[in-house]
Amino acid sequence: MVGNIYLIYGDDEYIKNMKIKEIQKRYNVEDSINKIDLNGEEWEEIYDELTLPSFLSTNKIITIYQAETNIFNDRNEKDDLNLPSPYTFFEKILTNESYKNEILEDLAIIMVFDNKKISKKNKLYKYITKKNDIVKICECSKLPRIENEKYLLDIAKEKKLNIGMNEIKFLVELVEKNTYMQVNELMKLCFLNKAILRRKNNKR
Repeated sequence: MVGNIYLIYGDDEYIKNMKIKEIQKRYNVEDSINKIDLNGEEWEEIYDELTLPSFLSTNKIITIYQAETNIFNDRNEKDDLNLPSPYTFFEKILTNESYKNEILEDLAIIMVFDNKKISKKNKLYKYITKKNDIVKICECSKLPRIENEKYLLDIAKEKKLNIGMNEIKFLVELVEKNTYMQVNELMKLCFLNKAILRRKNNKR
């Protein structure tokens, strides 16, 4: 299974994390030794992990957090003798079919970053964000009010919580515009709802 390169950014941490979990689930690596999270490592360490074969030849996902500090960092634009720059490495993946198949044969790469902290002159960022079949760009910004309410209502329905849009609107009024906090309050209602149902069933 040839993987993809996912670029994930935006100011909604909850939606970003849900997108990462969705990709991990798609590749069946949610609880796997081949689910690797890198956070703030130097490019050399990241490169070693990217070029290391997956364990037992199963799918592998590498999630690189704070990619603006290592992948999209101007100081890493020069090649060393035994270490290609991030630009050289990813350009080869995107332009060389055999190298792409070799690296992405059983690997998906997720890069999570703050696009506001990346220089507009960064060569790799400009190159990799161009439209192509391998790179998938996922913007995870805070939703507008109406979309936010619908998003929460869908979660309530998924959890079989019997509330409507009026209750969701009331919840949004009470809780600050933070999806983590809003979903957390919904989960409290779910637990309360289950407790009430259990008590009713026990009285029968």
